[in-house]
Amino acid sequence: MLPGVDKFFPNRKADPESCKLDKIPDVLIRPDLPDYPKRILVIRSGPGSLDYRNFIRRTWKNQVDKLVPVVFVCATSKNDTLKIEANKYRDILQFDFEDSYHNLSWKMMAIYGFVIDQLPSVDQIVVTNDDTIVNATALEQVLHMKKGPVMLGKVSRGYPRIFLPWLTWHVPSEMYPNLCYPLFVQGSSFVLSKEGAKLLVENVCKVPMVHLDDVFMGVLSNCVGLGLIHNEGFDKHIFDDFVVYHYQYSRHSAKYLESLWQNSEMSL
Repeated sequence: MLPGVDKFFPNRKADPESCKLDKIPDVLIRPDLPDYPKRILVIRSGPGSLDYRNFIRRTWKNQVDKLVPVVFVCATSKNDTLKIEANKYRDILQFDFEDSYHNLSWKMMAIYGFVIDQLPSVDQIVVTNDDTIVNATALEQVLHMKKGPVMLGKVSRGYPRIFLPWLTWHVPSEMYPNLCYPLFVQGSSFVLSKEGAKLLVENVCKVPMVHLDDVFMGVLSNCVGLGLIHNEGFDKHIFDDFVVYHYQYSRHSAKYLESLWQNSEMSL
């Protein structure tokens, strides 16, 4: 067991034998990528979220692609049409497991494992959701972060565990007994070094699972010594001076996000 795990899970133990988070799932669709990329930007997207992917393709993807290749990452759902879409755009990575909210941690670890195994030239992984807007100019400035196992993004401090069972972010005390979570980076957008990704993959099965992927990564980061670097420009819900815009209180429609982009006087 990792040092410090007991303070988060006094009544739970990890089960490495049944854990699959450190294994790379089968890859169903691969994107076209440049030779030897130094960085990659992955966008977590559901198979049915074509409207969000097309909004991004019409707006900020073209600018960010000049800096870092952009890839949409999906798992599977019944009757998805991702193969047709992938043949047209060549920018989709699809893993063979069910795409769901409770499988977000699996999707994240699958991304890290894929990059480590298949893209050895990549030093940094930029992660966003598909309901975001990325400022390419601001992103370029933050990519020059210090070396080593680090994650850069919006660091949440003293975030309380949600007690109300009807809310999406509810975590029962049986899963996580403490009143507050340790430091964690908001999952909507962040930059992770390859050293950090390796540290997470190597140790993810040594910690009991929490279904909230960013909280789970926060607990794991605390136990393995992954450095968390705060930057106010990430997960910013005001359309001003941002690296990644994301409205955290509800999911903006793709149409509304595109209107924000089109009506902005900023040069992104």
